Amino acid sequence: KHVGLIEVRGDQWKFTALPLETVRPFILKDVVLQDYEQEYDFNDEPTLMAFLEEKVEAAILELRERHTTTALTKAAENRAKFPLVRLRVDYS
Repeated sequence: KHVGLIEVRGDQWKFTALPLETVRPFILKDVVLQDYEQEYDFNDEPTLMAFLEEKVEAAILELRERHTTTALTKAAENRAKFPLVRLRVDYS
């Protein structure tokens, strides 16, 4: 994986590819609200937000359990602290 650095001077530019030393852990979860409608009142926004926050926290815990870390560089340690979590919510 790489990131790109674009240097612009006037009307000229230069692109430099920089390799990533580590990548942030990523997890994708699906939540179908209809599956939980008997237990929660999702018409109440604070209830809905608390439910979704609970799901995100559970995903982060799952990531940490799945990716036990060994000795990390400082950069890798920082990335491990901030995983990418995508929660896809089906509200139909």
